[in-house]
Order: sequence, then structure tokens, then C-alpha cells
Amino acid sequence: MSLDFDLGNLQLEDVKMNKLKEEIPIEMLDYSIGDKGSLRFQSIKEIEDVEERIIAMTELVRETFEKFSFPEEWNEWYARDLLGLQYTKYEIDAMKREYRIKKKRELKKKKEEELKQKQKAKQMTKNKGEYKINF
Repeated sequence: MSLDFDLGNLQLEDVKMNKLKEEIPIEMLDYSIGDKGSLRFQSIKEIEDVEERIIAMTELVRETFEKFSFPEEWNEWYARDLLGLQYTKYEIDAMKREYRIKKKRELKKKKEEELKQKQKAKQMTKNKGEYKINF
């Protein structure tokens, strides 16, 4: 018995004897992000470690919505929502605090750079025997 496809002639006996293995890309297991019967979705939900589960689901969300280019924070937020692991009030407060600290540091660094530029502009320079003071 043989199977003849466009890919060539494949003998059933060869498959049984050699136990040829086909690798299936993980994307073929996805139906859609909302489909709770997707094999990949179910395998992600069965991961024991919570952090690994969130990372895997974030990757799935990123691949599903790649043409929209959402920020990474949104992908993680939606992945947590799909898994039922929403952020707690304390986690949200901590994220807001980290964001404010980051913005303050950036603003402080920007002000220091502007101050250095102003000081550099005020320095005296010598041009061919003449002194020039920049204000």
C-alpha cells in the first residue's frame, strides 16, 4: 500500500518500520486566542510555575497580536487576565511607584545635562590672543 501525494511517494511500511517523526510547529496548535480548546492554550494553563505560565502566555499573546504592536506591558496584562492571575492592588501600586521613580531620574538627568551645557557655554575661551566670554 502506498500513499501518493504531491510531496512524493511514501510507503506505509517505511513509516511503520522507521517510525518517521514529523515536527509540528507550535503555531499549528493554535486556533485563536479566545478558543479555550486550543492545545497550546491548555498546555500553558497546565504549567505549574506561575511565572513560566505568565511568560508563555505573554509570548502567545504577542504572537497572536503581532500586527498591532502593543507594548509589552499590555501583552503581559492581557496574558495575566486570560490566565485569571490579575495584578493585585499592591502590585499595581508598586508598578506606579517604579514608573514615577524612573521618570524623576530621567528628569533629574536631563536637568543636569542642561546645567552642564550652560556652564560650558559660560566658560572663557581664547581666540588669537583675545579673550571671549560667553554668556
